[in-house]
Amino acid sequence: MFFARDLKIAWGEDSRYWRWIHVEGKSTSMLVDAAELIRVCFLEVRAKFDTRILSPGIKYEVAFVMMIKDNGEGWEHP
Repeated sequence: MFFARDLKIAWGEDSRYWRWIHVEGKSTSMLVDAAELIRVCFLEVRAKFDTRILSPGIKYEVAFVMMIKDNGEGWEHP
């Protein structure tokens, strides 16, 4: 599992576009850093890891856990 701080988010360190907040994890009560989008017209996220830790023959899935605020805009289009 990767947390947001483990990812390379385009403009992720630019406070005009993103801010880092603490949220409670779903599976534990620990606080984790989450990237909160302020303003941006695209989303680019990258990560690298050693694929030797993966088991052969197993299907893996990439998923993002997102929360959208009531006043969130631009998510109505795929």
